Amino acid sequence: MAADGHAHKMLDQPGPGQIEAVVRLLEVMTDPVSHALANAPFDDEPFTEEDRQAVAEVLGTKTKATPDEDLELPRKRHKELMG
Repeated sequence: MAADGHAHKMLDQPGPGQIEAVVRLLEVMTDPVSHALANAPFDDEPFTEEDRQAVAEVLGTKTKATPDEDLELPRKRHKELMG
């Protein structure tokens, strides 16, 4: 059986919730940006003070935040979302 015929046969089997998950997976698989991000090399260069200052300049603030301080807002948002 050809791959596309097998795929069509398999799409007839799952329940409604599973179809939505398959559709989302196919959307991600065929999206060029998602594909590029998935295949991008890991950035293993350290985030330097120069990088931090450049980001702060773009955001309109000068800061020497520590990594813990950098994570404070995402942690607060996570707590808000998760209760």
